[in-house]
Amino acid sequence: MKENLGKIHADGDNFISILQYLSSDEVSIELEIKNISSGQDTNVTINQFFHTSPDFLALEAKVTKQRSIVFSLESEKNERWFAETKKLEHLEEGLKQFKADALRLGDTLLKIKPRTERLRKARELYELGRFKEVDKLLDENDLTNDQDELFALMDYYEARQKDIFSFWNKTN
Repeated sequence: MKENLGKIHADGDNFISILQYLSSDEVSIELEIKNISSGQDTNVTINQFFHTSPDFLALEAKVTKQRSIVFSLESEKNERWFAETKKLEHLEEGLKQFKADALRLGDTLLKIKPRTERLRKARELYELGRFKEVDKLLDENDLTNDQDELFALMDYYEARQKDIFSFWNKTN
């Protein structure tokens, strides 16, 4: 992936990844999540990152469209207006939850060493703001299957190692 969507422009021509930024002392993930939940402004850099995310932008477009529907019906204030207002509130809550979940996901990715191709790919996709793909990639069932396969492979290599030692002991 050679896109630079997830890179944050710092001073001059320097670029830092959002994960590097989140791990720095400049930002507190917990504080940002509290700000999101309470409707307060979030860190500018984090906001810029969200606005490079195709997943976030798609959700934000739904909110914007719903706002225009509510605005167009505002003079009527009838049942439809109330129903559309409820939809808008639901979408706005979903947007807040999306941002909070994305930050939690970033925090989790920072805590896990990317020892597998799957985790390296997950970090790459996160940097690009493609959170839905990260979720699919890190599906719990798939990870469990990978773990089972690794245990089976480990058992195979342990048995193979015993065979080799046994053979070597017999020949020496």
